[in-house]
Amino acid sequence: MSLLPTTSTNHLGQFFTAPYVGEILVSRIKTNPKLVIDLGSGSGVLSSAALRRWRHANLVSVDIDARIATKHPHHFTKAELGRFAHVHADALCLDVSSRIGVRQGSADVAVCNPPYARLRWRKHFDALLDEVGLRVLPASSDIPAELMFIAQNLRLLSPGGQAGIIVPDALISAQKYAPLRRALIREHSVKSVIQLPIGSFRGTEARGHILLLAKQTPSTRTIELIELVKGKGLSRSVHINFDEAEARLDFDYHAVRRADAYSSGIKLADVTEAVSRGTFSSAEIKALQVPTFHLADFAAQDKHRKVHLSGNLSLISEFPKSTVARPGDILLARIGRHLERQLCLVTSGYAVLSDCVYRLEVPRQHRTRVMRYLSSDHGRALLGSAAHGSAARHLSKADLLSMPLDSL
Repeated sequence: MSLLPTTSTNHLGQFFTAPYVGEILVSRIKTNPKLVIDLGSGSGVLSSAALRRWRHANLVSVDIDARIATKHPHHFTKAELGRFAHVHADALCLDVSSRIGVRQGSADVAVCNPPYARLRWRKHFDALLDEVGLRVLPASSDIPAELMFIAQNLRLLSPGGQAGIIVPDALISAQKYAPLRRALIREHSVKSVIQLPIGSFRGTEARGHILLLAKQTPSTRTIELIELVKGKGLSRSVHINFDEAEARLDFDYHAVRRADAYSSGIKLADVTEAVSRGTFSSAEIKALQVPTFHLADFAAQDKHRKVHLSGNLSLISEFPKSTVARPGDILLARIGRHLERQLCLVTSGYAVLSDCVYRLEVPRQHRTRVMRYLSSDHGRALLGSAAHGSAARHLSKADLLSMPLDSL
């Protein structure tokens, strides 16, 4: 398995699962399996949880890292080891069934925490994805590892078999993965998605979700979303329809939008004349010899969220007009762990923006109300829920403009 460079806790892009996440994952799979598989098993946390949950099931785990097998005796009891087999192999090869001794279409349950990485494309990936109806993303030289692990698990599952797979936030919420969500929802049965708390993976702030699905056509047209709150357990459920699920599958996004009964349907796009951002990276912006505005500059705002910039009108002739902040602009962070807290109104002066900052042109008659709303508790919750990303969170222009503003 050829991995591209990635931020991770080890060289294979694995984010090792906290034990309580494994316990939650297996507890949500309501069946009594005879055979369980764990592809890309890593440290064995999910295998261990599965063996405790299903005391009469056999389990086969697979990992490409030869060192993994030495850790298993520390995770399992002697009785559990008697029902457990580990295979050192590439879990994504086309003939994985013969390599691990599990007949294709015979596993009752799959548990999986795939590496958060992108894989270099291999010829047989087309066939693997086609078998389960998931060849839906544009052709590329690489592909998300989690997509290939979802496909391989579905190939090995029996008809009606169930899977609990931990996936990164992007697959659940990013616009570019909408075709994949559509295929998963319509070709298979996505039962529920559990949003995991930050810190669920050792050594990283990456956000993930548990995707619970079955290898069968959908029996209902709704999907259950839940949040796992650290120290408190599972939240109330939110149920969404297929169209909503294709747009996004994260609990935060839908829960906060159901907190109020929106009626007028006004969105930020309806009261905004233009949205743009800078073109300079954080490194490039520091090298400019002119007044600039980057994420750290949000700290310069006063208690009323107003900021005074030091540049003058000449910047508009030196740089693209859309990349220069000016009086009346609302500035908003595009990226960051707490981007919903970084918001201000330019009252004077000009500055060249970094590519991490949005500028919103809002007509004067709406400006104060938009600022008041975006900086309110509910507005910040909406902004935060619209952002996505496993570690560094991003707010897309489309998600920003689609924010409901019915309270205005």
